[in-house]
Amino acid sequence: MPPIFEGNKMKYNDLNLPDSIKEFVAPENFHKDKNAEYDYDAYMYRFDLLEDTVVDDNTVPKDKYMIGAHLGVFDLGYWTSCENKEFRTIFQGDNPCLKLTIYNLVKGNNPWLTVKQEEHNELSKLNARKDPMSWNGNNGFPAHETIRRHLCKQIADQLKVDIPFGKGNFDSDLEPISEHINMDSLQVRASWDGEFVSNITTEVDDLGGNTKNTDRVVIWEGRSPFGHDLRGDGNQTVLGVANTKSGKAGTAQIKVARISYEDNKHLTDLEIEHIGNMLNKPAKKFYRETNSSDGAKMILKLMKNGAQMKTPSHDLMLKEDYGLNSKQRKKVYAEVIDILHQKELDMANRTFADYTLPHLAPLKTAKIEKLQEDLSCLTIPTSVGVGFKWMDMIATSIRDAKKDADKNDTKFIIKSVRLLLDYKQSVASRKNFREELWPDFKTKYNALGSAIILEQYEEMDLTVASTTSNSSL
Repeated sequence: MPPIFEGNKMKYNDLNLPDSIKEFVAPENFHKDKNAEYDYDAYMYRFDLLEDTVVDDNTVPKDKYMIGAHLGVFDLGYWTSCENKEFRTIFQGDNPCLKLTIYNLVKGNNPWLTVKQEEHNELSKLNARKDPMSWNGNNGFPAHETIRRHLCKQIADQLKVDIPFGKGNFDSDLEPISEHINMDSLQVRASWDGEFVSNITTEVDDLGGNTKNTDRVVIWEGRSPFGHDLRGDGNQTVLGVANTKSGKAGTAQIKVARISYEDNKHLTDLEIEHIGNMLNKPAKKFYRETNSSDGAKMILKLMKNGAQMKTPSHDLMLKEDYGLNSKQRKKVYAEVIDILHQKELDMANRTFADYTLPHLAPLKTAKIEKLQEDLSCLTIPTSVGVGFKWMDMIATSIRDAKKDADKNDTKFIIKSVRLLLDYKQSVASRKNFREELWPDFKTKYNALGSAIILEQYEEMDLTVASTTSNSSL
């Protein structure tokens, strides 16, 4: 029976695949002529056994698998690095019984680290090292420090608010607030929410000191820098209760969950912090949700350990573990970009330009006046955040120019329009405008077939020298 090819069928029959491969699945354009350029630099692959197969008098069960990653392109010069004797016997044999899948094609900075990390994530999720249905023999090797989400989820699931207090595996008891006020704590938040703390204080006071509507405070035993207990979640709950009448009187009690050192010693500090973020997904009676700044803080820490900024694993973490929607996740990455850019500016003695400041406003005015010297072109100052108004702003400016010409009995001479962008101190907004918003808007405007041409946009400088800002403050 000839091999079954899925995806891009063209030319697959010319690949001269090993006899053992019965089915082959790959993305379109994964393989090209030797003189053609590839649009990826690394990829992952997977072998699956399609039928029970006998090797050395032993029956190897159907669905046994092997997962790998490779730096380079699929050029028929590399198949696999798996050294398992059983797998090699099947792969090098002439019985067509394997399915080979090529996937997760990666291009860009450090493609090997990306696919190596994804290979490790996938194998760890399957626990391939102990899986009798895997030929891998290990879970791969991380390219950088990562969060083992499956381990974190096991604990976080027992601490969620929808589990009544007392039913969770780690729930302890009510404990005096006085024992927790000065405890070492982990601050997973990028910012402190005073309104949230105040709401807790008011609610508890309204209930006469009853803390039934507050969440459990999570304690990691033996995990402070000095070996003492560490509060991992509930800092603002502790402060809110401490500010109540019963808290000040020393009689208030809070709900506490304790994870013993024996149960937490296998977790890294970063994973404990991650669990704190997981516990603040939108689902609580009183909560300050994990927001984009909290997500950005975690991404920056992962990047510091060698990770890329945006990866499938990071996106999954922000979506499933932190409860952030697509718009919020986009804001996370934008905030990371801005923070990193700000660090570069600090090193270069520059700062973001705020053209609403009195000493910088004249720079924008001068730019507009210079552009308006071309009387045949309308210049429209705007920002990325009001993109939905650009077409209306252009139409209004053209209408007003025609009215002025009629009023003054002069010829209407406008031949083009131009946007002047102020990015409002955000390099992420500039990137979004240049790569997405502008190409889309230009296409839509040109589709109108207007006799008035849309000129290339102009930009206000995103940054100015730090001395420019400081001298007038």
